[in-house]
Amino acid sequence: MKKSANKIYSTDLAPAGFCCSGVREWMANQGISWNEFVKHGMTIERAKQFNDPQVDKVIAWVERKRKA
Repeated sequence: MKKSANKIYSTDLAPAGFCCSGVREWMANQGISWNEFVKHGMTIERAKQFNDPQVDKVIAWVERKRKA
């Protein structure tokens, strides 16, 4: 699957330094479906709306890797 430059996918989490179980718990607390995230990813625009330093780290990693 070709990754969209403006989305975060579950496969980005571990390389960015995050464990899926921790992110899954965080998403549940935010009311986000883990299964939908795995299937479709999340736009960077939506992720930025959380204004969360950990999410910002994932966003930065994804943006660096997609530009490379």
